[in-house]
Amino acid sequence: MYDYLLRYNGASEARLVLHARSVGGGRATELATSYDLARLILESKFISFYENLLSQKWIPEDMFENENKASKVVCQVLLIHVEDDGIVDAANSITLRESFEGGNVSFLT
Repeated sequence: MYDYLLRYNGASEARLVLHARSVGGGRATELATSYDLARLILESKFISFYENLLSQKWIPEDMFENENKASKVVCQVLLIHVEDDGIVDAANSITLRESFEGGNVSFLT
């Protein structure tokens, strides 16, 4: 979809806002490390898929290592997380906020 917007719709990367929730945020964060987006919006985001669901940090090839990828994101970021999320603890988003560099992060609870 992203490539389609750029290639066939004439959209500009600098005007695109990427919004993702939970697991989708892993791919969105990955895209934001490679493209010059206007903004990245992550809702109910977790630090790492394996760490959050399995309480394991040692699993190799974790494609959802969002905490490590966050430092490579240069666009403005909005993190949204409800305090009483029964699936993904809001502490994940709080930790992620610290991982994004450059101070372009807003946080809503």
